[in-house]
This record gives sequence, C-alpha cells and structure tokens, in this order.
Amino acid sequence: MQVTLTMPLPNWDLSPNKKDGWDWRAIQKIKKQDIAIGTYTALSQLKGFTFSKDDKLSCELIFYRDNRKYPDLLNLHASYKAMEDGIFIALKCNDKQIKHVHLSQSYDENNPRLIVKLTKIEEINDEK
Repeated sequence: MQVTLTMPLPNWDLSPNKKDGWDWRAIQKIKKQDIAIGTYTALSQLKGFTFSKDDKLSCELIFYRDNRKYPDLLNLHASYKAMEDGIFIALKCNDKQIKHVHLSQSYDENNPRLIVKLTKIEEINDEK
C-alpha cells in the first residue's frame, strides 16, 4: 500500500541553519502555517485514504528545487518537519510510524515541489 503526495517546498525559514535573528513567536507562526499547508494539501489529494495506526511506514522525499544551489539535504528534511506533521494529521496517524526515510533532491526550474511517498512496510527487523 502506497500513497504519493505532491507538496509545495517547505518554508526555508524552518531550516536549522536559518537563525537570522528569528524569535520564537515568528518561528511558531511559520510552523503553524506549514502544518496547515501540509494538512490541507494532503487532504485534497488523499480522498479518504489513510494508514492504520499500527502500520510501519517507509518515507521517500524528493525535493525539486527551482535553482541549482542545493542546500544541505538534511536541513531540507528538518525544514519539512512541520509539513510532515500536517500530512500525518490528514492521515489520522503518527509520524512515529516512519521506520525508514530516503532523501533526494533534484532540479526543476518550472515546477519546484516536494514529492512525498509513504509506503506500508510488511516486515521490519528492529534491532535492539
């Protein structure tokens, strides 16, 4: 079982390296906006689809940037966290269900976007 969502790129101001004098209130406002964007964009594409709260998930994120200046991929992933929360609100499950993450980035000048692929994993060997 898999779902693929096309999302806008997350707000770069949420990157851990973006500390240009932002205060806590400003960051919280941006986070709330990205959560709302994640929720409503996902709801418009999911059309009632959801995963069970017991499902283990794999997540693939493909960031298509509108310029060839690629930021650190892990910072892109960190800036996506608020939008991810919104997606999981729409799915009615928890992002703690993600057990594998695959990140990549590419260039698309005319259509910058984020592709989110969530796949149910049948079996995972959790080493303890």
